[in-house]
Amino acid sequence: MAGREAVELAVYREGDANTVAVSQAVQGALPELSLGSGQKVLVLSDQAAFIESAIAEVQSNTLLGGALAVLVLLFFLRDLRATLVIAAAIPISLLVTFVPLQMLGVSLNLMSLGGLALGVGMLVDNSIVVLESIARVRERDPHGAAGSTAIRGATEVAASVIASTLTTVAVFLPMAFVEGVAGRLIRDLAYTVSLSIVSSMFVSLTLVPVLQSLGGGAGDDAGEPAPRSLLAWLLAPFALVFRGLRFATWAIGHVLKVLTAPLSAAYAAIERAYPVALKAALRWRFTVVALAVALCVLAFQQLQSLGSTLLPEIQQGEFFVQISLPQGSSLERTADVARRVAAAVEHDEAVAQVFARVGSMTAGDSATGTVSGTHLAQVNVRLHPGLPAPEEAALEEALMLAMAGAAADPEATLRLGRPALFSFDAPIEVRIFSEEPERAIAHALALLPDLRAIEGLADVAPDDLAGRPEVRVDFDRERLSRLGLGVDAAALAVQRAVQGEIATKMHAADRQLDVRVQLPQVDRTRAADVGKIAVAVIGDVPVTVAAVADLIEGTGPAEIRHLDGRRGLRIRARLTGEDLGTVAARVEDVLAEHDPGDGRVQAELGGQAESLGGSMKSMMFAALIAVFLIYVVMASSFESLHHPLLIMGTVPLAVVGVAWACVLTGTPISAMVGMGAIILGGIVVNNAIVLVNTVNYRRGQGMAVGPALLEAGRLRLRPIIMTTATTVLGLLPMAAGVGDGAALRQPLAVTVIGGLTGATLLTLVVIPCLYSLLPGKRQDAWADMAGED
Repeated sequence: MAGREAVELAVYREGDANTVAVSQAVQGALPELSLGSGQKVLVLSDQAAFIESAIAEVQSNTLLGGALAVLVLLFFLRDLRATLVIAAAIPISLLVTFVPLQMLGVSLNLMSLGGLALGVGMLVDNSIVVLESIARVRERDPHGAAGSTAIRGATEVAASVIASTLTTVAVFLPMAFVEGVAGRLIRDLAYTVSLSIVSSMFVSLTLVPVLQSLGGGAGDDAGEPAPRSLLAWLLAPFALVFRGLRFATWAIGHVLKVLTAPLSAAYAAIERAYPVALKAALRWRFTVVALAVALCVLAFQQLQSLGSTLLPEIQQGEFFVQISLPQGSSLERTADVARRVAAAVEHDEAVAQVFARVGSMTAGDSATGTVSGTHLAQVNVRLHPGLPAPEEAALEEALMLAMAGAAADPEATLRLGRPALFSFDAPIEVRIFSEEPERAIAHALALLPDLRAIEGLADVAPDDLAGRPEVRVDFDRERLSRLGLGVDAAALAVQRAVQGEIATKMHAADRQLDVRVQLPQVDRTRAADVGKIAVAVIGDVPVTVAAVADLIEGTGPAEIRHLDGRRGLRIRARLTGEDLGTVAARVEDVLAEHDPGDGRVQAELGGQAESLGGSMKSMMFAALIAVFLIYVVMASSFESLHHPLLIMGTVPLAVVGVAWACVLTGTPISAMVGMGAIILGGIVVNNAIVLVNTVNYRRGQGMAVGPALLEAGRLRLRPIIMTTATTVLGLLPMAAGVGDGAALRQPLAVTVIGGLTGATLLTLVVIPCLYSLLPGKRQDAWADMAGED
């Protein structure tokens, strides 16, 4: 490090330990170390720093998203009191959520906090629907008591709120069937979102009506005012402060009214244009439905044309380069290569720290070396913080090219890697199986040129094919027998001389040390030295190996690897882009071209490419189960089979928005996009549930289908737009992709934003058209719900 030798100490955490807690404990113990003169301790790699930064970023995204959601409420409601009533649902729902999370043992990590950031905009949806219903009841009955109007308004939409909440929660039940890394990631997120949505439902049906009823209505003002109690006089100073705040809010409101005048005018225009557009759509309902179907088909085609990957690449501000030389290379040669590679980037302005390790390298993209050998080395590079992810990735590639050029050894193989937050295989891993090692090696050598020619693949490197140099000692049994020696005794003598034998133990103060007896290094360095080893002494004359055996110099396997219980070897590579699916398909084509077809050598694709296929299949299965559960919940709520079927039409409409969002942002299909799509299935039906429920309510009052659709559309336009806007703006900080770990959260937010926006715009038009085509019979339950006898 910086041209000086250093001692590396790796600290591992236990399987159930918290990474941040372990890091803090280690950092606290460092000042207590007793160091000699000129010695100091430097932290080379600390995954907790990235985790803490990413968690802080998620927390700020959650707060910012909540603030944006409250601003949307204030814009639509123009009433501070009503806005505060709904905004209270956010912190209360979050606080209630932490109780069951603690009971389930869910910690505050990237995914659980990401679930809170995902749900912060949805926490007010139920409260918006309840408050808007209470406001409508008050408009119809302005002289009613505040308490009774709050009860009637909440009761009117209680079924819709419960049904929409259950549909959202139902999508998380099939997550248990998701396999692989996606299943491990989604557990904490599913718990967080579902529990927060359930808590928001209880808050909206209990606390919101109570808060909205406070302050009295017209019916509470009749008669003489009651005399003020002692408590009222004690609270008078607080009331004065509240009146001051109300005046300040009134002033701020007028300023905001001026600033938001263009948005207000735009929304007013939408309110005026929507009934006209809906009436026209109902007149041409067959054409509208046909266009919606065409858009869905086009969206599915667009999704198929997008690239795919397992998980986005997460930049952590550090990377490493692994150096591999031929087996048998001396430690000095390896050290020289590592020194040149490190010096190539040591003085770069973007590099904060460079550390080279010779004699070992990491086996699984962890922070420490676990594979040893004199031909191995690893150079770790830490960059200065604050670089955007695209610039950091480009910088890593540039530094890698500089390091590869500085190696100045044609036999050196360099591979770029990054410390991994999750345990992954290589993106592309080709597994070659054969019981005959020579055939497997020959097949690997034949595959390498074509694999390296594939665009998008880099650092294509096989396991050690050259093998390890060795000297075979072939004893001549006849010569041994003439001397009265056995093969076992002679072989044991050679083993003792080369490998050594523990003769005794030396007891130190705190441990026992093995005393190993073996030949000096100078007498067991070359192959010829093996022939000089004495296997016995007969008549004071030493019998050497060369006298009783033939020495054969050759090459043996560097390792014997078994993959899935079969002997084989691997060819691994990394991606230079994000489209794992396309690259994997090209690799499959290369494997098919080189397939000998005799069964003696078999090659298959593994690594993340294999996990991608399994995760996508399991997520598709989970999505189908989620759709079925959503339908069951709605069927039981509506007591109808075909109305829930109409509402399910919003799910393919959401695909249109997902496709547009992914295409516009260049987001490939990944496990995070799949998770967002499944979550989206439980969200997009909520607007249609509220709309269809209102139509049924109006039909229960005696309206015909057409007028009921127009009236329901007019009444529910504002709450539908409000709930969508709060959810979308609540996710906007996550979708911006700023901060550590943003690459993991951004695809999820983009998917939900795009799908929800597209589904909402199409729901307001397509669902009424579908309902008008299949309205169903008027049910008595609707009349009871509307208050008819």
